[in-house]
Amino acid sequence: MLGVVNLTVRYPLEMGTTACYSRRSATSGSIDFNVGQLGLRWFDTIGVTQDELMIHEVAHHRAANHYSEELHEACCELGAKLKQLAMEQPEKMTGSAKSSNEDQ
Repeated sequence: MLGVVNLTVRYPLEMGTTACYSRRSATSGSIDFNVGQLGLRWFDTIGVTQDELMIHEVAHHRAANHYSEELHEACCELGAKLKQLAMEQPEKMTGSAKSSNEDQ
C-alpha cells in the first residue's frame, strides 16, 4: 500500500521517538519501534492503538512533514485501503498477535 513493497521492521531499545519511518526507495522503507518506550506488551495485541501508529508511520512513505496535507491524505488513503482489504479479504487481516477491542 502507498507503493511500499519491501518493509523492514526493527525494534531498538532506545531512540528519540516512539516510532520512526525511513523511506529507502520508491518501493521500500523501514520502521523502527522504540521497545523501550512502547514496552514489550504493546506488541502482544493488534488493536486500534497499534493500527494508528502503523498507519501514521507508513504514511511517511509519501510525506515526511507532520503538518502537510500530503501526510494527512496518505493516512486517510491507507486507512480506507486497509478497511477495504479487511472487507474483501479478511483472511489477510490475521496475525500472530491476538486481536484487541479494548482500545476502541
